[in-house]
Amino acid sequence: MKRREFLAFLAASANAATKLTYRQRVDRAVAGQDVDRPPFTFWYHFLLEKFPPERHAEATLSFHRRLRTDLVKVMSDFPYPKPAGNWYQLKIDANPFPSQIRALELIRDGLKGGAYFVETIFNPWNVAEKLSSAEEVQRLKAERATGSTGCPRGDREVGGQPRQEGHPDRRVGHLSGYRECAAWDSVAR
Repeated sequence: MKRREFLAFLAASANAATKLTYRQRVDRAVAGQDVDRPPFTFWYHFLLEKFPPERHAEATLSFHRRLRTDLVKVMSDFPYPKPAGNWYQLKIDANPFPSQIRALELIRDGLKGGAYFVETIFNPWNVAEKLSSAEEVQRLKAERATGSTGCPRGDREVGGQPRQEGHPDRRVGHLSGYRECAAWDSVAR
């Protein structure tokens, strides 16, 4: 073996022996740099929605430690809270998911910065179905298509900005219908 081949072999062996942390592996992969192995993750619904958030967090952390995932994918096992009244009316809620938020805080603290984690975020259509039903969303979509929702079409002034015919952001200019039509516009797109 020639000296160069021997040095290349040693360098390759040393490089292969270098074990990256979970975060380093993800950071390097995202940056397009070399990694010791491709980063991976798995996720699982633990079906612990009837238990306190501490149990959900511990199950998630245990799953991560056992499988040594590079990215912790947190599932939303706690159900969406169903609001009183019309589900499609926008309402401000400081913390609509207290159990899920608490579980996320515990997962963050349990990881101690050693791995990234991400929470499932659903699209507006999926959230609308979770808050009502697939049938209700389809019914509202059909009403919108026929114009029977009461949301006006055509030019309107909303917040001082004209809305033109055919513009996808059609909202009513009066307060009573504004929330319903604006909420539906965001779901229907």
